[in-house]
Amino acid sequence: MRWKTIFVGGIALLTACSSSEPAPPLVTGDAGTDAGSVADAGGGADAAPKSVCEELGPATTASATDVVSTKQPASAVPAAQGGTIADGTYVLTAMVGYTNGSIPTIPTRLVLTFKGDKFLAARKESTDTEKSSGGTFTATSNALAFKYTCNGASGGILLNGQPLTYTATGTTLTTFEQTYAGDGTPGSAIVTAMTYTKK
Repeated sequence: MRWKTIFVGGIALLTACSSSEPAPPLVTGDAGTDAGSVADAGGGADAAPKSVCEELGPATTASATDVVSTKQPASAVPAAQGGTIADGTYVLTAMVGYTNGSIPTIPTRLVLTFKGDKFLAARKESTDTEKSSGGTFTATSNALAFKYTCNGASGGILLNGQPLTYTATGTTLTTFEQTYAGDGTPGSAIVTAMTYTKK
């Protein structure tokens, strides 16, 4: 037999209890300390960010058909108007070579995808292997410049870092590129206008 003291209303009462009564459990610290932190301990590291090619891909020309350049006089090049390039996928639907000389007639398929300041391009010429690349672009006034960040330049799908001029209407995009400087004869230079239609 042992005794224990109970306080009731500030008055100490002495009561008897069995010696076999188990002692109260010993509590040290906060019993619930960081229970959730143990579960979180196995969390893995954040996944690496996707490249533009992964984010906007896969790049493919499957939705395009072959386009061959037509010819117009060098003096007929329309003025580039600039504009906002709406997000979406654009398929090449026309190519015009403005020149007083000759133009190449290579069947070409080209698909561009834009999202924010990112782009993805897929190009196939004649029987060549399809090429693709992606990165970022800037559009200032009527100048458009592409910078590759994934898959390399892939044989010059688009000019890398060299501004083109362009006109965007919301449903179409036309880029103007001097593809040939000329051989010195009047009008031998070629400005190629490539028109893409938004899907």
